Amino acid sequence: MQPYVLFLKKSPDSDIYYIVRNSDGQEKIAQGSNLEEQVQAILQKHKVNQ
Repeated sequence: MQPYVLFLKKSPDSDIYYIVRNSDGQEKIAQGSNLEEQVQAILQKHKVNQ
C-alpha cells in the first residue's frame, strides 16, 4: 500500500468533510523518507496554511 496525504475540507454548516485537490485529494509519500519533511513539502506545494 502506498502511503499518502489526503486533503479534506470541512463543510461550513455541518461536521461533514469532503475531498479536495487533484487525484481524489491524495498526494503520494515516498516510503523510507522522512515523513514530516515530505508532508511539509506537500503543504508548501499546495500553499496550505497550518
